[in-house]
Amino acid sequence: MSSKQALHPVIRISGFLILAAGLSLGGLGELLVAGVILAATTHILHARIFPMAWPILRRMRWLFLSLLVIYFWFTPGQPLLFPYGPSLEGIQAGLLRISLLVMLVVAVSLLLCTTPRAQLIAAIQWLAWPLRWIGVEADRLAVRIALTLETVADAQHLLRQRTPARADLAHPIAAIGAVAADLFQGALARAEYAPCPVIEVPDYGHPPIYQWLYPLLLAGILWLGQAGLNSLLPS
Repeated sequence: MSSKQALHPVIRISGFLILAAGLSLGGLGELLVAGVILAATTHILHARIFPMAWPILRRMRWLFLSLLVIYFWFTPGQPLLFPYGPSLEGIQAGLLRISLLVMLVVAVSLLLCTTPRAQLIAAIQWLAWPLRWIGVEADRLAVRIALTLETVADAQHLLRQRTPARADLAHPIAAIGAVAADLFQGALARAEYAPCPVIEVPDYGHPPIYQWLYPLLLAGILWLGQAGLNSLLPS
């Protein structure tokens, strides 16, 4: 650790997992409390999460549209405009579910912006160490995560280098298969000629005992905040 005041990467991931668990409860109170926590943390750390979160959210637009259709028209309730239109309960549930997913993407982006890849791998290795009792090798898991991250970065680089042909513009559905084939061939070529990488997983030691108070404090804020807001907000 470069500074005694810096949060240990294990604590950062633990905080993210607690926040994700709070968002999975799916209430409006959890959404508001998590939003305030993420906004305050982003401001304090001066993290630039928009460049990372926006591409992910843009790729999820069809998922969001599907959720809107499913929730709006297939949730029992009172029709809002006409007999076969979306229900009021469906609109509320759909917008809430999409907002929770957006908040989760923002939380992931904040974690990745503030935690270098080496720290992320080391923290996952530390957290996965107890799983050795059920046959999971923490070291191998960390290496696989590192290789996956490198593969994703290579795929994004290959995708940016690819120049779309006129046929892609005329036949967008067929272009998906062409892009996938190009990426697959490029990945095979890189794997064939690239040297075997040496992955070093740094040892950051155990998290300081006092820093475990931060995830506990976060869990308490989420629980108390959502309990108080849900009692004031309409169900």
